[in-house]
Amino acid sequence: MPNEISEMVNKAFLKLSKRAELVDRATLVKTFVDLGPLIHVLSTKDHQIIFGRRGTGKTHALLYLAEKVAADKGIPVYIDMRNMGSTGGCTATRQFHYRKGQPAF
Repeated sequence: MPNEISEMVNKAFLKLSKRAELVDRATLVKTFVDLGPLIHVLSTKDHQIIFGRRGTGKTHALLYLAEKVAADKGIPVYIDMRNMGSTGGCTATRQFHYRKGQPAF
């Protein structure tokens, strides 16, 4: 019996999305757990740098904060930075591609 329960729990965890940006916002809000003063600190007007290993909840926290700001009639702006600055991103310009032996511009 304990092995069956363990297997059921493991299967349930495997069904969870590993990427917060792929989960609907209502689920993110319901599942967010605020540890310490995180949301209070992120809610200040001071600049913040958020870093951490993959899967530690950075995107989850920011999307939760965006929903909280929207609920307070604010206008949150979420920019997915995964493609920014790469040759496939929205800032890509052919004239800036570097080729060996040629100037970058």
